Amino acid sequence: MTNSRRRGSGGTERGQAGAEMWSLGILVFVIGTLIFVWGSSYLATRADADAIATQFIRVYSEGTDAASARRDALVAAESLASARGVTWSRVRIETTGAFGRCLPVDVNVRIRVNGISLPGIQGLTASEVSVTHREFTDPYHAPYSDLPNQPATVCDETE
Repeated sequence: MTNSRRRGSGGTERGQAGAEMWSLGILVFVIGTLIFVWGSSYLATRADADAIATQFIRVYSEGTDAASARRDALVAAESLASARGVTWSRVRIETTGAFGRCLPVDVNVRIRVNGISLPGIQGLTASEVSVTHREFTDPYHAPYSDLPNQPATVCDETE
């Protein structure tokens, strides 16, 4: 009698939850993939910002005056950004601190992270990466050691 009950249409409900589980699994997979893609884009952008900040501050700290140091540093940073595939219009660079022998200079590099684009939804999870580096202008650079009337710095005390 139990065998004839299983063969009919009024049997058990085993296997009926498959459609709901598949749709939930696909939804979790899609959301997980979007988070992974955005996270990897964020980390790659942060590495780019760090490299650009390092290049900018290296060239800037070896400059002879503030204007030429900034100009040369921007050229070097833009060249590196281009080599790394970063769109220069997404990059913002700010410096703080006075330019002078052995004085600290901070550079802040901000890059907009590409958002995830879905049909009908623009700029999902767009954000910005910010990296700050500090460097002292080169205390042993020749133009600074020969300039008269330079104020005493920590570098002068340790020489």
